[in-house]
Amino acid sequence: MTFPSHPPATNPVAIILSAGRSSRLSQFKPLLSIRGEPAVRGIAKRLRTLCPLVLVVTGYRGDDVRNALSDLHDEHVQCIENPDWKRGMLSSLQAGVRAVSHDSSFLIHMVDQPHVPTSVHEALIHAWRETAHSLYIPCYKDRRGHPVLCRPVVRTSIMSRSPDDTTRNALAEFTTDACLVPVPTEAVIHTINTPGDLEYITRVFLNNKG
Repeated sequence: MTFPSHPPATNPVAIILSAGRSSRLSQFKPLLSIRGEPAVRGIAKRLRTLCPLVLVVTGYRGDDVRNALSDLHDEHVQCIENPDWKRGMLSSLQAGVRAVSHDSSFLIHMVDQPHVPTSVHEALIHAWRETAHSLYIPCYKDRRGHPVLCRPVVRTSIMSRSPDDTTRNALAEFTTDACLVPVPTEAVIHTINTPGDLEYITRVFLNNKG
């Protein structure tokens, strides 16, 4: 699968959730140095080659996150502030989805997965192009992971809920119509939440080009 340098306007919009405090990690996740640059910047750079618009939802230390992306800011990469970030991840997803047109699909990417390779994003978009499911979930050896890709029909469930609800609950009703997309990397089932996670992910996924 290959993509043009300027992705089609019909491709899904990317939403990077980057508003949380990283309370279980001694470092701030969006600014973790991953292969020589802040994690959030590396994710945004990869996604902008596939998605016509990349929305980075900020909250805690929002100015620092925006500064890390300063040279990427254009019509393709934009920051969306979530003033309610303390209410949880769903509030940040709602802030991002609010900025997406009602007829656009969207890829939800957490900032604590800077190790997920572009091939996973490509596989999700390829499945989205070829089939008509509501939700696309990467799957490694029968284990579901992230990021996930949503069609516009998922929007109502996300936006109609209290910001204190969970993203899991917002997506749950669509799991029966989910397309499980097989991927060859276990990167999709790991996230950076603790120092142990960071050590493992760095050793297994980031010390090579895989």
